[in-house]
Amino acid sequence: MPGICAILHTHNDARRLGRALETLRACDEVIVIDRGSGDCTLDVAREYGARVVSWAAEPRPSQTEPAAILALSACDWLLTLSSDESISELLEAELYEWRLAAPPFGLYSLEIREQDTGGEWHVLAPEPRLLHRSCFADPQHLHTGNHRKLLQGSILRFSFPK
Repeated sequence: MPGICAILHTHNDARRLGRALETLRACDEVIVIDRGSGDCTLDVAREYGARVVSWAAEPRPSQTEPAAILALSACDWLLTLSSDESISELLEAELYEWRLAAPPFGLYSLEIREQDTGGEWHVLAPEPRLLHRSCFADPQHLHTGNHRKLLQGSILRFSFPK
């Protein structure tokens, strides 16, 4: 069964990080890449069992720098989220089933639902968020737009708390 590593980038996100981490039960590993938080973001991440990597004290690799991302985890699949996002229950269930089906290598776009400041939800265009580590062997593949939207459910982007 393929392993999934969730990667979240943070900076002073203690107030919203817990909600994101609670939804990642389908992932084998969760890595929080922190950019020099001055609040208790790192404590929250560790409380939920996430591995914390600080890029504030080291040279700060780009999020798209393949070697930096691949070195963080040995999992076959990477799921990227920001600290103001969570995965829906339907997407969580789909991830469990998807793993059992021996998914083909590639890059998958997932539906994004975003909450506006009035609390209303809007469906945005799918974004590439789930990718096999082999995609990094050909970085051009990451930018071709040749992504498959496969899984049901959504990434939920919350506007509160800030």
